[in-house]
Amino acid sequence: MKELPKDFWLLCLSTLLFILSVNLIVPELNDFLESIGEGKSKSAVLVPWAIAALILRPLSGKMADVVGRKFVIYFGVLISIVCAFFYPFAIFLTSFIFLRFFHGFCAAFQPTGSSALAADLIPEKIRGEAMGFFSISIALGFGIGNILSQPIKFYFGLDGLFYSVAIFGVISLLLTLPIKETKKRKPDFKWSDIIPRPKELIAREVFAPTAIMLLITICTGFYILLVPDISTHLGIENKGLFFFTHMVSSLIVRFLAGRLSDRIGRRKTLVFGVAIFAIATTIMIKVDGPYLFLFCGFIYGVGTGIISPTLMAWTTDLSNPEYKGRGLSTLWMGLEFGVMVGAFGGDWLYKNNPDNLPMIFTIASVILTIIVVYLITLGKKIPAYYEEK
Repeated sequence: MKELPKDFWLLCLSTLLFILSVNLIVPELNDFLESIGEGKSKSAVLVPWAIAALILRPLSGKMADVVGRKFVIYFGVLISIVCAFFYPFAIFLTSFIFLRFFHGFCAAFQPTGSSALAADLIPEKIRGEAMGFFSISIALGFGIGNILSQPIKFYFGLDGLFYSVAIFGVISLLLTLPIKETKKRKPDFKWSDIIPRPKELIAREVFAPTAIMLLITICTGFYILLVPDISTHLGIENKGLFFFTHMVSSLIVRFLAGRLSDRIGRRKTLVFGVAIFAIATTIMIKVDGPYLFLFCGFIYGVGTGIISPTLMAWTTDLSNPEYKGRGLSTLWMGLEFGVMVGAFGGDWLYKNNPDNLPMIFTIASVILTIIVVYLITLGKKIPAYYEEK
């Protein structure tokens, strides 16, 4: 920890608050759709958001490499702050979808800029361990945002919950200001330089971790979509409790997962993480009470706590050192596309019928098992570090 600069820890705190802010409202959006008579369109919470992030990832990656990491972070956080003030007025499905789409812009920019900046600040020899610390900030933001959602709504109302997104966003923005930029603009920079050319849309060298991220986040999309409804069905008042449990176990293992991947390799570490995620998902098929449900959240957190920092470190290993922004934006594209497919597909399969839940988690379990088999067999052929083509 002593080898990591102060700016790295400040970036972690800033990222934590940004992730917290955008996740504050997610547990309550299913009920919000019910209140405006659109309860059967739950995919509207995640799909427009994911589409916007997916479309803009190549642009944000190019901007991070050309304009600077901090500029991309600022842009993403400002979009989230502005969008927060419009949620109280999104009382029709069409306006809600448009707002979620525009709010999704922030997901395309802030995570791309912050992960590229983190990669710049991290010494190579402890990359896995340091990415574990950075991913902890993401996990904390996700878990705390989910658990705070219901209390903030209870004390300040739904509008107060929406405005809280802006408040935490402003604090995140202020914490970013003193961090030193690691990728400065070239003297001959022109704004036309930010437009990515076809070959710059994705980083081909990080295809393997991106494909794995995509498949994993299809399953994650199922969870994000369905957990609020399952919580209500099981009589759990705070719909963020599952993801808070997930966060606790995730934090426990993230301290160790990054160091493990530095020692035994990214691929072998991923096998452990995905296998544990598969076990949690298999148990979810038979969940019939709140305790088993929260236990699944704990095991699920162990799996994702291993997976997340390992995939980020592996992507950084494989990325062209000159274009880390592009490499990490490609990984985030896999995440957004996976969440979009998981949310849309899960909504289509669920149909607001709890009897369909075992089928959905069976599909997720099969997907995760396929990833494990792939990593053990064909995954051996994937390079460990960037190779000049």
